Amino acid sequence: MQAVNNRFMQRLLNNNMCDSWFINRSVGGAGLRFIMCCVLLTALPDAILCQSTGKSQADADSIAGGKYTFTKKILTDSLEDPWSIVYGPDNHLWITEAKGYRVLRMNTTNGHADTILDLNTMRRFPRYDTIAGEPGTKKPWPQGGLMGIALHPGLLAGKPYIYLAYLYQYDGANLPGNGQSLTDGEFYFKTRLERYLYDSSRKVLRNREVIADSLPGSNDHNGDRLVIADVADQPYLFYSIGDMG
Repeated sequence: MQAVNNRFMQRLLNNNMCDSWFINRSVGGAGLRFIMCCVLLTALPDAILCQSTGKSQADADSIAGGKYTFTKKILTDSLEDPWSIVYGPDNHLWITEAKGYRVLRMNTTNGHADTILDLNTMRRFPRYDTIAGEPGTKKPWPQGGLMGIALHPGLLAGKPYIYLAYLYQYDGANLPGNGQSLTDGEFYFKTRLERYLYDSSRKVLRNREVIADSLPGSNDHNGDRLVIADVADQPYLFYSIGDMG
């Protein structure tokens, strides 16, 4: 199993609620560094999270906001558990489907979407809805699935790299049995982080490169996001993992 090659890892935090690591490695050919951090999310007071306005403004076809008017337009109603939606410099939406394990690229004018990558063959566990008789709390299927996506800032300037993170196998895949933990019988997962090259002529992602494939997941509440941001004028890929995994 490939972990993070040529890495510098420093344990930052270790308590009963959350583990954090700092992983700093070069992502070959893309001019990026990779940072992984664990983010602990806590509940905020309801007064901060939402404000009751009676009728939901989301029900309206248009909403006036200052000197601007926002008009609602339904692009699609057929996404399968969308997780991340990123607006790209190519004026398209890049979408991951958590349960569908597909990456879509959608035209923002007419809603047409191309499936540019299907990762179902990389998912080494069955779909929950194909397993009969599984108790609701024991279904070997994660929250999450195919999750984070990030576009290289040089997407239109000769660096058409796309970064993805997804759960791909049980943590106990190499143990006797069907992948369950020998300690508590639960299904825990591992997350893989990869880089792809977007082939604009064929509208597909290709040239898969594994950056890390031993990132810890959990038996529940798996979640992550990817974002690229500059640190001291050097672009870094940030991977966040929250709650349980």
